Amino acid sequence: MGLNPSLSAKFSFHTTMQKRTELAAYKPFLWFPIGLTAVFSVLELVNILNHPMWRDELQVWMIARHSHSIAELISLKKYEGHPDAWFLAVYLITRLTSHPIWMQIFSAFVASITTYVIARYSPFTRIQKILIVFGYFLFFEYATISREYVLAVLALFTFCAVFRAGLGKNYLLLALLLGFFCQTSIYSVLITLALIAALLVEVIQTPSCRHSLVSKWPQLALAMAIVTTSVCAALLHIHPPPDEGYITRFNHSIKGLSRTLSMFWTSFIPIPDITRAFHSSNIIQYAGLFSATEQVRFMAFIGVIIFCFSALFFIHKPVVLFAYVCGEIGLLCFKQVVYLGAVWHDGFAFILFLACLWLASAFPEKRFPINGVERASSWFAPFQSGVLYFLLAVQAGAGVAVSVAALKIPFSQSRAAAEFIRANKMDRWTIIGDRDFSVSPIAGYLDREIYYVAGNRFGSFIIWDKKRIGDASGSVMPFAVKTATELHQKVLVILSYPAATVGQGVTEIAFFDGAIEQRENYYLYVVQPVYNSGSKTDDLTGAN
Repeated sequence: MGLNPSLSAKFSFHTTMQKRTELAAYKPFLWFPIGLTAVFSVLELVNILNHPMWRDELQVWMIARHSHSIAELISLKKYEGHPDAWFLAVYLITRLTSHPIWMQIFSAFVASITTYVIARYSPFTRIQKILIVFGYFLFFEYATISREYVLAVLALFTFCAVFRAGLGKNYLLLALLLGFFCQTSIYSVLITLALIAALLVEVIQTPSCRHSLVSKWPQLALAMAIVTTSVCAALLHIHPPPDEGYITRFNHSIKGLSRTLSMFWTSFIPIPDITRAFHSSNIIQYAGLFSATEQVRFMAFIGVIIFCFSALFFIHKPVVLFAYVCGEIGLLCFKQVVYLGAVWHDGFAFILFLACLWLASAFPEKRFPINGVERASSWFAPFQSGVLYFLLAVQAGAGVAVSVAALKIPFSQSRAAAEFIRANKMDRWTIIGDRDFSVSPIAGYLDREIYYVAGNRFGSFIIWDKKRIGDASGSVMPFAVKTATELHQKVLVILSYPAATVGQGVTEIAFFDGAIEQRENYYLYVVQPVYNSGSKTDDLTGAN
């Protein structure tokens, strides 16, 4: 059964789901949600155990490991552009263990809770629930990859689970969930603002809601204070210092606008090219059918069509339609003006779509006032179920395909390189690395600092300031030779690219390539002291 039947349908989706819920209440054992969660948990555990973490994951881990207090944690993360929730969670984990695998296990645990919430409380059919939880974002990008987005999805879908239309709302509980949601990412803040605006629309157009708020004003005032405080705190901690050197800002060109509008294609149809380094890729970009410019314009054109048809799912639910349109516009504006982002950022467009489908089941249907749109909705109604199943099947196909590919191909070569360095007893040598953001995951696995030529400093996590901007590749080897000579000991150099020239005293000892994340392939070099007298250097295989 489709999620949004036409107005002439005998039973609405919401009515059907109410009956399903009533029947489910009498079941002594909730076999489906527990069974689906168990299967998801086992498969996700397999994913994370075979997933070498990349820089975005280990960046948070290293910041948390380096922090001696929560105040220091907040200070060190000032360049990250994210609120605090995930950092605080990882900080607590680092107080208990020094092994980053536990951060991955925590991510899988949170994703499993989300699976249970969807399986137990969402209005989707069982097949749809299975397709949703094994979709690209929920199964891989927001679960296998351990980042703050796993908390965002849990918070948003829990909000949907406790939401009630009309007079049955617990505003305080909803505010707490939205407040936590805001502390996960800037995209969560944008969606929160859209949801709050939609709640205000519901109050304005429903007289009974306006009257009930008079008696609930203390609870409502506290709820507004919670959400407002969380939004302000999130924005305060997201805003980077003046010397940040990472975010690329407003792009007003046609190509820039096309990249922004392609968000709907990359989030609704996230099919990567799994024949190569495919993280954040899309099959259109590698199909070879268009030039690079034409690819972006094609994805933008199809993206606009996807958005228009996705909005038709909510035409008869004006409150939800308002939330969906406002939320998607907010995501588009942020992508255009502040940060272009990647597929894992674009994914919030699809997550918002799922959340609005969920919320729509709580509202009665109303005729849309514009006849042309109403006719388009009536035409589209028979196809809604098929379109939804198609989208969910594409998501699940991408999620499973990427997970299977990641079992055979390392996501990052950081763990393999770190294990090689440790096995050859080079982990206590002076290590020089470039490019810093590519080499930093090795520092995370080695649990030590590396000298980053970009930025001219030792560190583990990356400080995203202007000091590190620039191409240092040409100066790495001369600097390494100079350092080895001054220290009178061998130095290890880790590059994310093959050295253009290998001079005197420099020997390549290993390389690690073929990673899914193409910027995390590594080339390792041992650099020995070079003296003007031309004296012999030690044997490369000797102890440092």
